[in-house]
Amino acid sequence: MRKTVKRSYKILPILLVLILVLISACGQKPTPTPAPPAAILTQPPPSLAFTGTPEPTQLPTPTEAPETPTPVPTAELAWKCPAGNVTISIWHSWPDQGLATIQSIFDEYRQTCPNVELQLQSRSDLADVTKDELLGDTGPDIITQLNKDIGRLAESQMIIPLDSYIEPDRLTQDYVSVAISGVSYKDRIYGYPASMETITMIYNKDLISEDELPVNTDDLLKKATDWKSAHPEGYFFVYNTKNDAYFSAPWWQAAGVTIMDDQSNTTFKSDAGYTAGNFISALRKVMPEEIDYYVADTLFKEGEAPIIVNGPWYIAELESAGINFGLKTLPVFSPTGIPAMPLVDIKCLMMTPNAEQRNVAEAAINLMQYYTRAAAQVELARANRMVPTHKSAANAPEVKALPVVAAFEEQAALGKPIPGSPFIGAMWDPIARGVECIWTGQSDVNTCVDNIQTLAEENIAGMQGK
Repeated sequence: MRKTVKRSYKILPILLVLILVLISACGQKPTPTPAPPAAILTQPPPSLAFTGTPEPTQLPTPTEAPETPTPVPTAELAWKCPAGNVTISIWHSWPDQGLATIQSIFDEYRQTCPNVELQLQSRSDLADVTKDELLGDTGPDIITQLNKDIGRLAESQMIIPLDSYIEPDRLTQDYVSVAISGVSYKDRIYGYPASMETITMIYNKDLISEDELPVNTDDLLKKATDWKSAHPEGYFFVYNTKNDAYFSAPWWQAAGVTIMDDQSNTTFKSDAGYTAGNFISALRKVMPEEIDYYVADTLFKEGEAPIIVNGPWYIAELESAGINFGLKTLPVFSPTGIPAMPLVDIKCLMMTPNAEQRNVAEAAINLMQYYTRAAAQVELARANRMVPTHKSAANAPEVKALPVVAAFEEQAALGKPIPGSPFIGAMWDPIARGVECIWTGQSDVNTCVDNIQTLAEENIAGMQGK
């Protein structure tokens, strides 16, 4: 009996060790297997779909949620090239500065689709090319143009609508709404939006902090008055105010004025017009009497004004001058509660009738999709500071990290495209005269605004041959 007990005591420690080993093994977490690396792919061609031109008088409400861009995909699918061997001719007006990056995108397309031969021709006179030359034997299949020319080109049949080549719902899925509106004319789509340009608020960080910027126009007038009291020789907020149509547009449109719709109607002679006119008049008390583009530029660069309104073309000058600047969206228009709505230029690719006649329309569409896809727009934003029209590009981390591009993207989303009516040229001089009438006090505000409508309608009638 004693021998048995002794063996038991000898075996017991061994059993305890085995049990502890088993418990330890059961409690230990397995090492996770690393996920395989994501495949490197290329993006599918975005197809556009028509959703209709928004009514010009429709404005976003102050509580409207901002448009959420579609995230950039982490992987892109293989690009589907057009069938057969084709040649596509493009006439463009891209400036030499930045052309290298644009050319590289087309070189990428050539490598991706070696069956497509591209012929690019620079035309500085593209806006003035006649119909006979454009649609001649050596004319292009694709042209680059600003959206303001869409109506003129469409009415003269120098470009063709793209609706029959567009898949449903992809336009609104892929591109920001202001860009979609910019390539629309009379409920048809006439181009692929490539980039945008507008004006915004630029401030000197050494003179004012971001939290001191005006949030609405009432705040603007108050802060401008206070600044003038504290800085008798300076001004708080300056821009080309005295007699400029383009720079005054944010107030007219936020008030509810339709500068011009596709039917060539304008609504300056209205309560909305008078409201905007009265705000412009109020600015007279806090700005120089002889304010224009160059006066505003001088005041800002010399540190006599902490805020200016200007566009992307101005940024290089500020960098050269060594100014520590920031950008911020224009203030909300207090009378309506709607953010100031500047005019937005949309740079587009459009297709001419030549493409259909040469049976290369599908290939031309494929190329325009490739150039305006998210990956290309990110590349152009980084290299050329081009403001993307594609939602995924606008939301890409690489673009968000570019303060100038991101700021103009945010501002453009709040703006309205320059009207595409072929008679938009009839508006600029009447608006400029009306603003100057308000600024100089030639007449009361309502009369000055009424004159804009009267002169514009006379100009339109003249252009229509009535």
